Amino acid sequence: MRFLIILFLLIPFKALADSGHIVISEIQTYGETSKDEFVRLYNPTSSAIDISGWHLKKKTSSGSESNLVSSFEDETVIPANSGFLITHKTDYIGTETADTTWSGTSYSIADNNTILLYNNEDTLIDKVGFGETSDFEDAPAENPTKRASIKRQNNEDTNNNKVDFISTAKTEQDDSSLNNSPTPETMASASFEDVVINEVLPNPNEGKEWIEFYNTTSRIISIEGWEVCDGSNKIYTLLGAIYPNSFITIEINNRLNNSGDAIYLSDGNNFSIDQLIYGDWNGSEITAPQKGESIARQLDATYIISSVPTKNYENSIKSSLTESTDENQEKIEYTFSTSTINEIKKYIIISEILPNPEGSDATGEWVEFFNSSLDDINLGSLYLDDMEGGSNPYKIPNDTLIKTDGYLIFLREKTNLALNNTNDSVRLLDADKNEIMNIEYDDASEGLSYALLDDGWQWTSEPTPLSQNVIKKTTQQERSKTIFVSNSVTGMVIVPPNVFNTQIMYIDGRQLYMYYADWPEIKTGDKITAWGESSTYYGELRLKLKNKNSIKILSHNNILEPTNLTAFNIDDEMVGKLVSTEGEIIDTNSSKIFIDVNGTELLIYNKTKLDFSEYKERDTIKITGVLSKYNNEYRLLPRDENDISLTSQGVIEKSDASKDIAPFWQYFASTLVIGSIFGTIYLKRRKNERTTKTGTTQRVERREEAPF
Repeated sequence: MRFLIILFLLIPFKALADSGHIVISEIQTYGETSKDEFVRLYNPTSSAIDISGWHLKKKTSSGSESNLVSSFEDETVIPANSGFLITHKTDYIGTETADTTWSGTSYSIADNNTILLYNNEDTLIDKVGFGETSDFEDAPAENPTKRASIKRQNNEDTNNNKVDFISTAKTEQDDSSLNNSPTPETMASASFEDVVINEVLPNPNEGKEWIEFYNTTSRIISIEGWEVCDGSNKIYTLLGAIYPNSFITIEINNRLNNSGDAIYLSDGNNFSIDQLIYGDWNGSEITAPQKGESIARQLDATYIISSVPTKNYENSIKSSLTESTDENQEKIEYTFSTSTINEIKKYIIISEILPNPEGSDATGEWVEFFNSSLDDINLGSLYLDDMEGGSNPYKIPNDTLIKTDGYLIFLREKTNLALNNTNDSVRLLDADKNEIMNIEYDDASEGLSYALLDDGWQWTSEPTPLSQNVIKKTTQQERSKTIFVSNSVTGMVIVPPNVFNTQIMYIDGRQLYMYYADWPEIKTGDKITAWGESSTYYGELRLKLKNKNSIKILSHNNILEPTNLTAFNIDDEMVGKLVSTEGEIIDTNSSKIFIDVNGTELLIYNKTKLDFSEYKERDTIKITGVLSKYNNEYRLLPRDENDISLTSQGVIEKSDASKDIAPFWQYFASTLVIGSIFGTIYLKRRKNERTTKTGTTQRVERREEAPF
């Protein structure tokens, strides 16, 4: 019998892995508005957990259940010991960036609800009931109060909602219980003025007051539990983190006094980080601004009044004072730096140069600039120059604005810059004549302009002053000099939005990501320019866009041939590009196909619910798609069924099939036969043992009876 058990254990079983212990860690039902709401999940384990296909739902006190997140997108992963913020789709106004949103704009949560988390097999993972709800773990938590949330203590789950959750509405008796989430190791603590009060709008023309903060360091700084206070009361408790050299802004309702107030920023331990005092408040650093003006921090850490508030951008200080007089009635000239050098380096580019026009050089030469920012930028007080030692630098007049997504031309008639036809350069200098940018060229043929295109600088016979550059080939050998412009990319659309994911699209060579999925109408073959924040996602480069205004469509119906992918060029240089390859299928299932490409295994990943069932092992397929990278693994992502074709069908020899594909009943029958044989032997042996033992006993009894 023991032998049968051993045989049974040798039959292979498919291992079942649990889904991981994700918990609902925080809930807010009413922040600044009734729909300023969120749910936070937390992964307390030491491994990342994939929640693709999971669902988040709510249940009302009457028992009605409905979706909040219908299904988490593919590859939605919560890293180890990390949170995951899910917010209202449009009305969340918190300072922390959401990881995803409710699936619909009408979805909402309220008092006396239950929040339920299901995995992709509809198994309940966690639930939290609060208020007078009908569904909860052991006992309900209290309803979250306005401008506060309920938060799981130490992210532990005792299956008692009342015990596990506390309110983040602080009291004097309990000032330390809010900060229960562990701070990731990647986040640093802050010292005085690591994070500064960068700009304040206390008296807006319209909308809400706001306070902007800036991380002056190169570190990610956790601001969880930090407090912003005015001269009398606490205004806001901050959450999350602020990234290096980045901004966060909080909006508030009529809390700051127009005539003067104090703003204090402190960490969770009440350690002072920064402060600003203005107007008629005691210890004031600066006068109170007028309606619509902001208080803006300068590079020397002093503050100035600006008539142009720049929320979430580097301060563009423009004073309403243009001239004044001192007590002796002598005119005082006010000079203000209207755009920082970093802003100009990031968003302003020299886009086209015409050094040798047809006709007179003196009247036809020009230099064009382009502004890729979402805001107007002032080039006033900078200098335009040619190569060092050439013409005298031209000082750009004050308040020379280059509009957002706009061009600006400087004519030789105005600048007196004489560009050489043999070789020269165009340079932009700061107010101290230090070089900001420099474009060099040589051998300028008559009538050709030197234009910046998506693949670098090229000569073109079709100059395009004040408009998008185009290339028109000439008999002259095509030349280019590669130039990289940070935060701006131009390319052809190879995957439009809503194919792989609602939030991502691809141009050839780069993934574009937009959190709110506020895309303009974009189609495959469109040529676009996009600008945003460079980042990476599990090893793949991406550009994070703000909204549809971050994209400019340049042309339509372009054709891009895919690059041939071989075993020798599967690398980071090809990631994000449209590629094509051919290989034999090694293994396949509904979501993945593994093919052999010249001896290298390549994963074909199904992100668009294609039918992979028709493809079998040893088939040879040709496939086109985007080469992606995820957790250091290269994957080819087909866009639709037209991207895959069967080039030859694999043949499986019968002899191999009979060896490799034995029906389960044959194994089962063999097991039964072997078991029966050993069972028979075992039973026969037991019977003989009993017979022998019985005979011995009888013989003993007979010997004992003999004397009588």
